[in-house]
Amino acid sequence: MSGFAVVRAVGQRAGVLAGRVASSAESDSGRWTEPGITFAWNARASFARLGRAPEVAIVVDARLDDRAALQRTLGLNHAADDAALILAAYLQWGTACVARITGDFAFVIHDGRTGSLVAGRDPMGVRPLYVAVGREQIVFGNVLGDVASVPGVDTSVNPDRLRAYVLGEGEDRESTFYRGIRRIPPAHVAVFNGEALRLERYWTLENAPDVRLSNDEEYAAAFRELFVQAVADRVPAGQPVASTLSGGLDSSAVVCALRQVQGYRSERLHALSLVFPGLPQADLRRIDERGYVASVVRGGGLSAHEVR
Repeated sequence: MSGFAVVRAVGQRAGVLAGRVASSAESDSGRWTEPGITFAWNARASFARLGRAPEVAIVVDARLDDRAALQRTLGLNHAADDAALILAAYLQWGTACVARITGDFAFVIHDGRTGSLVAGRDPMGVRPLYVAVGREQIVFGNVLGDVASVPGVDTSVNPDRLRAYVLGEGEDRESTFYRGIRRIPPAHVAVFNGEALRLERYWTLENAPDVRLSNDEEYAAAFRELFVQAVADRVPAGQPVASTLSGGLDSSAVVCALRQVQGYRSERLHALSLVFPGLPQADLRRIDERGYVASVVRGGGLSAHEVR
């Protein structure tokens, strides 16, 4: 197993299918089983549960940002991992929790109170999430191969998806190469009530609020503040951080913003740059950005590393 998988029996098959994913769990993995449902995960994912009869359980592949703010909003006075945080958010806000979580995430929740499964995916779709709905079972997972390996999943070729891929047509954000497996689209929450799977979109760029300021200087100042805060939110507290630094605008801006994060010094901030000194001069002139990298490094506050 490469991530996590959840198998839930449907209808009269409750209890018969429990444990189907258990055989794919590795030595560093975990497994949680209730009648008719099995969670399995490895070290890349995390698991949490709360309560007894009925229990609410969650498995998560996530990197949450601005964790401290979410903990304060939820009234938590203790450190919580990503699974426990998302579970607390779900218990507080229900399926609306996905709109209040910042970061990259894919999760599946078994709500023993209602008998439903709830799955959510981050707005940009950075973390994958797949589902296979059959007559006897529903399977969720964050790795396509894990879902396909569960007995009973229809893994016959999806000819429409294959044709679109070969012809270079626009990518369908839900289908896969397997007929019986689909993707949960980015910015969606899925709810399975025991009979049908319902998809709801919780975020779209078109609904983002307009920003109206007086002049270009105010826009620049507002962007700088928001950008630095966005970078800071993604920095794990007290941990060293490495960032790619190609010399281009994006990576250079991220590294420069990291230097503004309080407490960062050269031993805690590392910049990794790919260099190609062995290329012919004609090619090197087109792609060599070491001069731009050097201008960022001269600002100090980081340890620079060149990777040949």
